[in-house]
Amino acid sequence: MINHGFGGSKLSDVAYYIDRLIANQNNLKGIVIYVGNDITGSNLDKTPEQDLQLVKYITQKIRMVYPKTPIYWCEISPSEKRWAVWNKIQEANQLIKSYCSTENNLHFIESSASFLNENGTPKTELYRDDKLHYNIDGYKVWGGIIKKKL
Repeated sequence: MINHGFGGSKLSDVAYYIDRLIANQNNLKGIVIYVGNDITGSNLDKTPEQDLQLVKYITQKIRMVYPKTPIYWCEISPSEKRWAVWNKIQEANQLIKSYCSTENNLHFIESSASFLNENGTPKTELYRDDKLHYNIDGYKVWGGIIKKKL
């Protein structure tokens, strides 16, 4: 596994650096992408449609170099900190999921149900005090979901 993660990234950052991120990688078995900072409740937010366009651009750039390598887009997670924009995040997730279903070797990893309680709100016990990032237990849940999908 090669980790090219960088904190606070947005899809536009990934799009800008995509050539560098995928350069000189040999024998890739798959590419897993998670970006969750485009819809935050800020006036700089992308729309769900803009998120989709960036996902398509990034996917197409990857396909130019790795035409058959499986690509996995991880669902944008629910969090208490961004709960006020959860409906927009869900819309972006649905657009990305639908797009993934139209392409070969393009997958969508759903995870939000595992992070929502019976009331449909975030399970606070899976998040750090910042109410945004997973804690150790949250990463265990998320990691298990991703491993199962892979």
